[in-house]
Amino acid sequence: MLVNARSDQHHTKDGCMSDPSPNHVGRRDFWIVFVLFLGYIVSIGPMQSLHYRGYVAGGSWRTDRAYSPIVWISDHGPEPIQTAIYWYVRLFDPSYSPYRTHGGVI
Repeated sequence: MLVNARSDQHHTKDGCMSDPSPNHVGRRDFWIVFVLFLGYIVSIGPMQSLHYRGYVAGGSWRTDRAYSPIVWISDHGPEPIQTAIYWYVRLFDPSYSPYRTHGGVI
């Protein structure tokens, strides 16, 4: 069994190592960028939690310059996207419970 020392190389039919095709590299790069972008978007919730607990100064994720593109989208984007952003961030508010009713907590 051949051990692949470099993860970016592949075995050909004759057992030789070859460099990956440009299509494979492009696909891998796409997924790396996609995961990083998704992590950036999802990080606004935990950042807001750190603001609420006083670990990060500023009071809100909206005041962090790192999140200015998301702030712009939450102010100028389509209504469903604005609602989704605020709903997600609010989930990290310790005083908020999505199961709260007018008569109390379920």
